[in-house]
Amino acid sequence: MANDRFVKLFGYSVEDIPGVQHWWPIAYPDESYREGVKAEWTALTERVFDDPERVERMEARVRCKDGVFLDIEFHLSVLGDSFLVSFVDLTERERAERALRESEERLRLAAQAGKMYAFEGDAITDKVVLSAESADVLGFSSEPRHRTGQGWFVRIFSQDRVKFAKVIAELNPNKQTYQTNYRIVSPSGEFICLEESGRASFDAQGRTVRVVGMVANVTPRKEAERALATVLGKLIEAQEQERRRIARDLHDDINQRLALLSIELQRLMDSTPDTQTELRQRLQELCQQASEISSDVSALTRGLHSPRLELLGIVPAMRGFCEELANHQKVTIDFQHSAVPSRLPSDVSLCPFRVLQEALRNAVKHSGVQRFEVQLLGHPGTIQLKIRDGGAGFDPDEASRGDGLGLVSMRERVGLLRGTIDIASKAKAARKSP
Repeated sequence: MANDRFVKLFGYSVEDIPGVQHWWPIAYPDESYREGVKAEWTALTERVFDDPERVERMEARVRCKDGVFLDIEFHLSVLGDSFLVSFVDLTERERAERALRESEERLRLAAQAGKMYAFEGDAITDKVVLSAESADVLGFSSEPRHRTGQGWFVRIFSQDRVKFAKVIAELNPNKQTYQTNYRIVSPSGEFICLEESGRASFDAQGRTVRVVGMVANVTPRKEAERALATVLGKLIEAQEQERRRIARDLHDDINQRLALLSIELQRLMDSTPDTQTELRQRLQELCQQASEISSDVSALTRGLHSPRLELLGIVPAMRGFCEELANHQKVTIDFQHSAVPSRLPSDVSLCPFRVLQEALRNAVKHSGVQRFEVQLLGHPGTIQLKIRDGGAGFDPDEASRGDGLGLVSMRERVGLLRGTIDIASKAKAARKSP
């Protein structure tokens, strides 16, 4: 006997399964699997027969009439002179458990490949539990998996502890996640750079009760970043040396020759009789052209290498550049400065000066306006450069993906000094024709 729920679950009617003996080959078409299920079922029935008060259970995969297999939990009990069997569909639960196991396995493999480990910390007891991968990641052959938060804190390199403590202290119900970098010292005495990402849980009073997360060994990445920074620094220094060489060549050779050409043209014009008006006029034009070329070469020389920056400092150099660019492009550049040290290390002063050159030239070229604002502000331990205009604007993300090297060059220069660049702009919508 079977009720309607049985028919709906498996698709078999009483006509399909007139007796129990017909159930076995239909529900379990694989012979070896069927024999195993039969053996387990026989043991179940014997236990229930010996103790009619018992309810036994087992699990098996059953083939339905449409060919789909379901994970079923069987419950067997005695009802009078017969057995009562109930069926519970566990397919979704089994599928979820398999997916969870597969996910956990993928996470474990990823942790091993990426040199990461998981951790869980109890803020009430200060107990921290690390996953098994921690020993390999941290470089300790017998790294304990159970420790205290305070014990781990003292392992952090002394110069990184304040930053780490500040990140943890700032966690609250509105800011539950964090990411931070710090260093520890390995048994061999070398630094291990770690990147920790975590999430905190809080009680009703807003107190931290639990923190879970992942820690990755990013030492190779940090070493690669340092090596890249070193290479970039050398490239920029080589670029600056080449700029100085070209500037000297332009000043000492080309500009001097242009000056001599202007002098010779002037002498030729002076020796030309006044009656030859057309020739004198032409010589006057050539003198003017030579003078303009000489001025352009001088401006190019100063752009490549600013003597003001070396001799007078960053403020006079920036002010002079703004004045020259404003005069040459016929625009207005308002330059303001405040609390800027009179003398700065050469690399510190050169970086914002080059950023000013690149950014202001682009602004004058593409903004479509005639007025620009430049501010150079000194703060304890930092220098801040602000450049503003009310022009057409642009999409910073799109500009970064383009072929131009302006933004890339500025970011690399500033990044070498551990600085940042913030761009607040957006392209203005084109006005529709009336």
